[in-house]
Amino acid sequence: MNLKGKKETLIGVGMILFGVFYILSTLTIKKVANVTVGAEFIPRIYAYVIIILGLIQVAISYPKEKGKTPETNKAKEETDGKNVLLAFLAILIYVVIMKPIGYIISSILFLFTMCIIITPVYKKKNYIGYLIFAVALSVITFYIFKKLMFLALPMGILGF
Repeated sequence: MNLKGKKETLIGVGMILFGVFYILSTLTIKKVANVTVGAEFIPRIYAYVIIILGLIQVAISYPKEKGKTPETNKAKEETDGKNVLLAFLAILIYVVIMKPIGYIISSILFLFTMCIIITPVYKKKNYIGYLIFAVALSVITFYIFKKLMFLALPMGILGF
């Protein structure tokens, strides 16, 4: 297996381990007695998706034909690796800050940061568009979870 295949396999294994950690973290979410779907439901879905993507990453990281290595661009690989690490760091920070500062503010910060991280380096970053997207998605999901599904979300320092 070439060096790129090993890196991709390690990334997949890291995703699986992070997904397991994320599932274990959802066990600490306070359950409300009068709701059919608890606050842990969506985070668990995210965790399972991360694990499935990690398994897929591991499965496709092995070259299909031994001895053949795909042509790669070294700078692109380094940028991709850095972006994956930044995304994991952003997710970890998001999980840590959600309870103290609340769902809406932490989600806005997380989504804005992720938009910046996943924008390719050759493309101009649209900070205003990212901010509008982050605010709109955070408010819409808050409304859906809180008002329509009656799920408890972290209120944070501002009380919403």
